[in-house]
Amino acid sequence: MNLKEIYRQKDMLPAMFFGQKCEEDGIRNVENMVSYSEEAYEDFDVIFDGLLNWKDKKTGQRHLNYYEGVDYIDRMQLFCETIDKANYHFRTKYEYHRKYGGFYQTYQPNSRTTWYIIYNIISDSNVLINKIMNNYQTVI
Repeated sequence: MNLKEIYRQKDMLPAMFFGQKCEEDGIRNVENMVSYSEEAYEDFDVIFDGLLNWKDKKTGQRHLNYYEGVDYIDRMQLFCETIDKANYHFRTKYEYHRKYGGFYQTYQPNSRTTWYIIYNIISDSNVLINKIMNNYQTVI
């Protein structure tokens, strides 16, 4: 089961599905909007799956349960929804990142992990998030 199915069971759509929700409700011409590519949707699913299945190599212990995983993704989504209002949009500096977009913001949920949210600016205040990857995936 992926995140979209989980949220539909809860009868709610989180921020990452607003683009689809707006179209379903007939809402158009929304200012300051964050949209997601299909790959970004898949990235959230992969991240969620990784959070639930990740085990400590030394102890074999899982660190996040289902609800903590959902909360982790929810907090990341809330951050993503603020990107269109950012004071500064950082230009991508790594060649690997440039494949996915011209700008990035970083999200740091803890001292060991940094997520790169890679996106393009579509118009004055609308952005399209294309890729979400962490510091361990970034190739310099």
